[in-house]
Amino acid sequence: MKDLANLLLEGDYTLFMILALMLIFVWLFKDIKKSLLETKKHDLDFLDQSINSYAQVLKTIYLFLNNSIDENDLLNNMYSSYQYFDDSIIKKIDHFASSRFILTQENKSSLLINLSEEINNKLKLLKNNQLHSTIKKNYAFSTFEFFDMVSRNHLDIYCNAFLYSMIIFTIVLSLLIFTLEFSMLNALNLIILTVSIVSCLLWLFSISMSIELLIDKRYKNPLFFILFVLLPFILAYFIKIFPYSLLKLLFVFIFICSIIISFFMNVKYAKNKK
Repeated sequence: MKDLANLLLEGDYTLFMILALMLIFVWLFKDIKKSLLETKKHDLDFLDQSINSYAQVLKTIYLFLNNSIDENDLLNNMYSSYQYFDDSIIKKIDHFASSRFILTQENKSSLLINLSEEINNKLKLLKNNQLHSTIKKNYAFSTFEFFDMVSRNHLDIYCNAFLYSMIIFTIVLSLLIFTLEFSMLNALNLIILTVSIVSCLLWLFSISMSIELLIDKRYKNPLFFILFVLLPFILAYFIKIFPYSLLKLLFVFIFICSIIISFFMNVKYAKNKK
């Protein structure tokens, strides 16, 4: 603290600025990590509640088909779990409720059997997601099993919190640098600075998306992750070591293209999953 005070008295604010930026980054990281952990906990709680509701409704349908309960009990149970159902199941429930007085018993049974099959399939999917989040089924090492472990131990939250903090931090710092340098740069250097800032931001977003896609097993081949994340690092290294020349400009062009391609390919993989 004494050395820091001496530096401030001497007019050297570099160390002070570095410490201030580090504190801001740590604060961002902690705040984002807390928010992501709360979101994940909420999602897991909702998943548990959804499984219980689907199972209860499935049980109620089976009881009705075996004449153990009446239609009112069946509908009350279905609508009490309404918030957990997707559109397809909701439409079938609404159709049954609105047409129950004109449907024959055979048609009712057929509709409920189809509904029970859809609920059962959905229940299996939810249960698989729950097991993926809580239980490690295989201790043998593999790439995907490793990332299952990462997700279950919230390491993905820490990684995403770090990346989101980096993105926000980079945006703020870039805007600050851009503002300070704006009046001192010529048109060409200003364009280069702008392109560099935008490319780096896209790169950070792409890294975040790549990690999420890898953890969710959306890549057909994990080598895509290495290509999308590490290639820009390698190109950035060559840009750094090469002197100003046509070769350096070529590496800059490839660097920008690789970031843009990786970003849009990640977006495509994310959409294909949906």
